[in-house]
Amino acid sequence: MNWKRLKEFTGALVTPPLDPRTHAARIDFMEHNVMVPVKFFIIAALYYILYASGAFPGEMPVGDLSINTLRQVFWGYVTVTLVSAVFLVNMHRVPVGVVQWVVCLINLVDAVFLAALTVLTGVMKEITYWVFMFLIARNAASVPVTWLQLPLNVLTIVAYVTAGVFDKALVDVRYIRMEEDNPVLLAANASGYHQALTLRLLLLLLWSACCYGVQLLFERQRETEDELREHVVRHEQMQTAGRLAAEIAHRIKNPLAIITNAVFALQRVRKEDDLTQQQLQLIREEVERCDRILTELMGYAQLAEGRIEKLDVVEELEAAIQQVFPKNASYNIRIRRDYAPDIPALQMQRGHLRDIITNLLLNAREALHGMGTVRISVQSDTNYTVTLSVKDDGPGIAPDKLERIFEPYFTSKDKGTGLGLAIVKHNAEIYGGFAAVHSELGNGAEFVVQIPAKTMMRLRR
Repeated sequence: MNWKRLKEFTGALVTPPLDPRTHAARIDFMEHNVMVPVKFFIIAALYYILYASGAFPGEMPVGDLSINTLRQVFWGYVTVTLVSAVFLVNMHRVPVGVVQWVVCLINLVDAVFLAALTVLTGVMKEITYWVFMFLIARNAASVPVTWLQLPLNVLTIVAYVTAGVFDKALVDVRYIRMEEDNPVLLAANASGYHQALTLRLLLLLLWSACCYGVQLLFERQRETEDELREHVVRHEQMQTAGRLAAEIAHRIKNPLAIITNAVFALQRVRKEDDLTQQQLQLIREEVERCDRILTELMGYAQLAEGRIEKLDVVEELEAAIQQVFPKNASYNIRIRRDYAPDIPALQMQRGHLRDIITNLLLNAREALHGMGTVRISVQSDTNYTVTLSVKDDGPGIAPDKLERIFEPYFTSKDKGTGLGLAIVKHNAEIYGGFAAVHSELGNGAEFVVQIPAKTMMRLRR
């Protein structure tokens, strides 16, 4: 129980994932539209200070280092900035995951350059401290991924502390040269420097936690709003589909009723003609069969009923496995699970998802005749599409039956109704997904169902 609570607590501190388009748009805005112009402005200002202002004439040393060293670091940073700017201009051609790693590297280079600038100039340490705080806030905006942002913030703070340590060492060297006969003053200066550095370190850590917390709250709010919009879209889809199904059923049932009445009237008129009576009875039976099919299909297509919920696919799978493959069952069927981490929740009616899973598992169990292996896989991709696969090592499906396997009332089993797989296909399609089958005789069968977790992403395309 404690481990579960700890897992829930740590999960609450992790930022929810961004869809690739939103992620790329955020990086493009912050790094390309904001940071690139800011960097070029800073580079122009530094160029003026280093070359045109006369602040560092000739070979004048900066602390114990030459101005040439500072200029070399400056031109190295200019080169990196130009390369990163070209990359950001063409970032739409690169996967967003690669872009995020490059942005992390760019942000780290900025922190290292700022630390080097602090050490080399000495006079800029008061100003650069506040720039470090800006870099941490920028990390929160450009790197919303928890396991990337937090280490990047730590490395940024380490760069500042390292700069402070080196700057202190240089100050001590100069101070000893001037105050080597006054150890009390030297110790007092060291104590004050350490206190200031420690205080600023704590402030940077607190600032990093605050920036991450604000970004986490923002992402949670965004996730809640996305789920609400998704819920509304799914609900409207269900209502629209339900009304459409009811209208189709009404329009079809009326002509069937008229045909039935006409056949009944003809049977009364042509009582003496046996052949006609047989044909009319055949027509009547087929019409009644069509009516039953339509009624039964509508029975599992009550789309407007029920409510849309946020469903955990793995939890629903485990519940269905316990139902279809109970522990005390007489058959010997092994279950092999392959669940990917961070499967997005599905916004759909619980009954529809349960029907999909249960029918797939029942189909696999009946195909194995009490002995074999069922492999269940759940995966997701960057487009938030959940893929469920149920594979058995049974006898497989004949090629002539594969094309009709999802048709209502088509079955290859002696006692099958032919509706199970039709329900699977139907329930997947009403949420914008699909169902497919892959099978060869003697090599088992694999049923694959894909359902988009976010309809809003599909509507924006």
